[in-house]
Amino acid sequence: MKNKMLQLIIILSILLVVAMPLISSESIPLTKKEKAKFGIDEFGLVSYGHFWSEYKYNKNTEDKFIEFDTEITIYNTYAEPIDLDIKAIQYSEERVHEKIRENYTYYNLPNLGWIETPDTISVQSNHKYKINVHSKIPVDEAFEKSNGGGYIYLITPITQNAQLNALPAYKIFVTLLDEEPVSQPVPEVSSSIIFLLSLGLSILLFLLIKKINTIRRVKPNEK
Repeated sequence: MKNKMLQLIIILSILLVVAMPLISSESIPLTKKEKAKFGIDEFGLVSYGHFWSEYKYNKNTEDKFIEFDTEITIYNTYAEPIDLDIKAIQYSEERVHEKIRENYTYYNLPNLGWIETPDTISVQSNHKYKINVHSKIPVDEAFEKSNGGGYIYLITPITQNAQLNALPAYKIFVTLLDEEPVSQPVPEVSSSIIFLLSLGLSILLFLLIKKINTIRRVKPNEK
């Protein structure tokens, strides 16, 4: 039995090692459905409902940085690979975005150096490529310069090929909050529920005692 278990563990380990390059791969072939959806000679962002993400942070004096990761997927249906530089850039204007948060202004990020983007990537023909953008924002400086609002910036893949269509940028909203945590009230148990529970326990206890007394009164059969 032990030998069989050992053999199973070895086989699973080998399969995991073989599968690792596939699991960690960032370049994924497009499916037939995706090719039909995107069309030919196009590249852009894969939308999973929208082209933006919001990150909420409530101020904590113990934190030095606000850190989070954003995954963006780019597709390419051109016949040739496309080389792209991934850049963090400022949004065109500072304003309120009601769909994200009402009566709240998002300002330009004070320092784009807070955003870590990958190096130049190459998106192969009829492939999609997943990239990860890491944001590391100093808490004190962020709140000091936020003017009571938050921040907005863009993640944009940029190509040097002027013949390619412009690529939409991905918006990042950072919502800064400085609120006291609201304690959740302990739900009150009504007196009727307490009464019913007590009554049920009393009945169970009564039946148990009655059963024990009945067993004690029964005499064993005489031989």
